[in-house]
Amino acid sequence: MLSDEVMAQGGAGLSLLFEKRLANAIQSHELVAYCDPHDLIALVPSDPCSEVVVYRLNGQVAFSIKRKNGFLPVEAAVTALKWKPNGAYLAVGWADGFYGMYSGENGRVLSSGSVRVGNSGQAWSLELGMLGVVDDADDDDEEEGGVVVCAFGWDTHQPDKGDAKKIGQLNTTSEEWYDGFDDGESVDSAVRMIKCNAQPTMKDLSRALTILDVTKVLPRLSAIPSHGLRAGEDGTRFASQAATDGIFETQKDETSGSIDVLLVCGSDGTVQVLLDESINIGTCNLDVRPLLLASHPRSSSHAILSQATNGDLQSSFVELPLDALSGPLLHVIATNTKRMQNILSYTTHTIRCIHHDLTTGLQFPSRLLKNMNEELSEKQEGDVVTNLFHLAMTGCFTPTMLEWLIDIVKETNHKRWDQAVNGMYTNMQNHIFINLLPALDRLSIAAITLRGHACFHKCSGQFDVPPDLFTRVLDGIDSIRLVAQKVSLLIATEQKQFRAFSKWVRVMIEIGVAGPGSKGATEVEERETPNLDFPLLLAYMEKTLMESPIIPYVEPLPALKASCASEEEFWDHEVPKSLGYDQTLSALEQTDEMPPKGVSRDDNLATNLPALTVYLFAAVRAAVESITTWQSRMLVPPTSAAIPCERDTRVAQLYMSSSQTAEGPPSKRTTNVLTLPSPQTLLAHTLRPKTSEKQILLTLSEDVELMDAKYHPYEPEAIIVLVRLQNNVSDIEYALQTLRVSPSPLSSKAPAKRAEELHAFRSGSTFSPERILIGGRKGRTVCVVLGNSGRQWQILDLRGRL
Repeated sequence: MLSDEVMAQGGAGLSLLFEKRLANAIQSHELVAYCDPHDLIALVPSDPCSEVVVYRLNGQVAFSIKRKNGFLPVEAAVTALKWKPNGAYLAVGWADGFYGMYSGENGRVLSSGSVRVGNSGQAWSLELGMLGVVDDADDDDEEEGGVVVCAFGWDTHQPDKGDAKKIGQLNTTSEEWYDGFDDGESVDSAVRMIKCNAQPTMKDLSRALTILDVTKVLPRLSAIPSHGLRAGEDGTRFASQAATDGIFETQKDETSGSIDVLLVCGSDGTVQVLLDESINIGTCNLDVRPLLLASHPRSSSHAILSQATNGDLQSSFVELPLDALSGPLLHVIATNTKRMQNILSYTTHTIRCIHHDLTTGLQFPSRLLKNMNEELSEKQEGDVVTNLFHLAMTGCFTPTMLEWLIDIVKETNHKRWDQAVNGMYTNMQNHIFINLLPALDRLSIAAITLRGHACFHKCSGQFDVPPDLFTRVLDGIDSIRLVAQKVSLLIATEQKQFRAFSKWVRVMIEIGVAGPGSKGATEVEERETPNLDFPLLLAYMEKTLMESPIIPYVEPLPALKASCASEEEFWDHEVPKSLGYDQTLSALEQTDEMPPKGVSRDDNLATNLPALTVYLFAAVRAAVESITTWQSRMLVPPTSAAIPCERDTRVAQLYMSSSQTAEGPPSKRTTNVLTLPSPQTLLAHTLRPKTSEKQILLTLSEDVELMDAKYHPYEPEAIIVLVRLQNNVSDIEYALQTLRVSPSPLSSKAPAKRAEELHAFRSGSTFSPERILIGGRKGRTVCVVLGNSGRQWQILDLRGRL
């Protein structure tokens, strides 16, 4: 029975902050995630179940997430949700094995991956448009046995405070690093050193030099305007400056030593361990399907609760080598690996945009010239280039050319022609100077840094990756840079020639409209002819009008229509074998002597940007996979233990807590799982690496049904339970109660606890609670009550009531 005080409050012991009724029911209570820092609720509606909708507490939609693969939306159902502890990202898993990291601000995709074949599922493609595309043809859906994402575990681990000096606060000279403070040190520096409570040492200097990031002094990379290109995921990631900054700017303090670790669990028991949301450092294997994960910032373990096919529960602990992961070498490796992956996507998308600009810019003039050539061929009057040469040199209009200029080209189509081609050249030049070359510079810095560490630690276990892998990456970067600079020169030359040609065409149209030989035409000739640059416009007619010399450099070649099943098969293919810096340099030297269109297109692989991009993509992928193989050696197999329970036991929560204060020394951490073996019993299992202990927390009478239970995140000794009073004489049907538990180790012989009344729901209300979520910040904690078959929620204020 609830107290009279609660009854007197009209069945509302807690303040109701907000209430929301949904048009569609929630797909599953497990697919609801609360963002504590920003007070957001992410959920999956039942229609469509392939979409994630993020609400504010007042019920307003903040943003929604709809996954797309290339051009088309993907209808795969959502299978897992998890917020990053700081609310910056939202992890979403899908039924086709994919998972993605989305911005917690606007839902933009930041990175993605797959839990299916090979943990990557990507074929070694030679086609530019297929780079980074996961091939899941063998596992179309879960019914066919494909692995799906079933759970996430995410935490920002903090190293021991005693070792976590903020090197960025040590603003001293090199002599002061060695000798300590001297009389000439600035006051600001001294204050920072006092706050850091540490003297500068040679060890600190070594760490500071190791994590030094020279890219911080470089201008930020610009957004990539796609100009109508539907480029799928990459197009969204780099479409705006805010989205681009979110990809490349560091979200955490690099000097704090904190470690962002994400665990992605597949339904087959595989657990991918990701550093900084995108760097795969290895995979652990469990024998059963994971259900829930729990962690603590001050613990090196991630607890995983799994369930076998027969219903038995199992606990597993994944130990993370935090000492190694928080070291300066691992920080540099992780930072530059992530940078290489992101800049590679940025570079690949830029190359696609350059090709798109060339294709769309030449589309309209090509159609005009093609139609004119067909008409001249029918009349046996030569081709359009010959006729334009004749007109430029003699000033005499043939009837066909006069009709074409004044009726087909005319002023409107000439403006369209001029804008399309000039815009094409401008956009391509901007892509090269603003996007491509700066990205290659940063990619070079990352590759050189990793190669330097690989050479220094060669033949040791500290960074056991062959330096030749990064040399190959630099080889691809230098090749693309050479060709990009060549294309930039061609663009400048062609644009100058085209402007002269376009100006001449405009004059010819004016003369044609006025009538050749008329007074008006003579005035136009006298006024405009001195301003025409005939060498440039004749050069454009001869070399560029029908086919631009830029095309062989930018357009994908027929040889790039293949895919390889393995890395060895890829590097044995004739295309990668013909690519490299030396081959590119030699090909460019030969091109200077012989025009590109005089050579077979398949002979120009070494100067083809799409082919070189494929080469670079494969080189970076090989290097990243080698780094992942090396890092996976740091992971140890998880320890597991069975949890004795009844077959129909329902799991309410997996929770890891610590009695350690923020500034105190390391102390014991506890992992508990709340289970409901029956509607009247609440159990707590204390999990250990090889054993578990059970304690009966609450036993209810037959007329009371226990519906859900959750630990309070900031008071681990408090458990909030939701009960249903089935045969109560009062008008109260549902109630929230608080259960106090002892922080001491659990004992199976502990007596049952008595719950304290917290909140009541009257039977006359239209709201029927079903599940609860506890979230929010310390001092502003709320209880989210889900009910009415997932169509409604209520937000209750927990401040001051516990």
